[in-house]
Amino acid sequence: MTGKTTTKKTPEEQAAKSAQDAMEAMMAVGRETMETVLKTGAGAAAEGYEKAVAFGKGQIENSAVGYKKAAVLGKENMATFNAVAEAMSAGMEAYSSEFVKTVRDATEQNMAYVNKALAVKTPQEFAALQVEAMTKGLDAALVRSVEINKIAATTMARCVGPLKSRIDKTVETFSQPFVA
Repeated sequence: MTGKTTTKKTPEEQAAKSAQDAMEAMMAVGRETMETVLKTGAGAAAEGYEKAVAFGKGQIENSAVGYKKAAVLGKENMATFNAVAEAMSAGMEAYSSEFVKTVRDATEQNMAYVNKALAVKTPQEFAALQVEAMTKGLDAALVRSVEINKIAATTMARCVGPLKSRIDKTVETFSQPFVA
């Protein structure tokens, strides 16, 4: 026997070797492509970066003015909305107070008429009492509804005026840069 033995590779081993060789070739090509892309792209990227930085600086400077305006308007808007909320709360408090007073007065008036109705002696007295109760009740309801409507109108005027003014100011401020 000779000292040299050759082993024959199985088909699986040959396929594995071919796959490994193909993978190494693909990796080499990929490395070369990547190096070429990086070399070519580095110059273009640097130039693009410089342009982007210059553009960004300009945009930041332009935006700073807008942000300052927005901050001032935001503070003014918050002050206006707080004032409107206070006016709305005061109006609701006055409205509720007047409503409670109306209910209390109507209840007292109705109880007084019930007591008077229990004391009547003739149908004519009862009819006269009914007419009086209806008349006074309608008059009182009309007076109270006028008061409640005054409160509502005053509250709305105190709320809508400042809001309209703020909206007009905001639209005017932000539309100016777009006007030629």
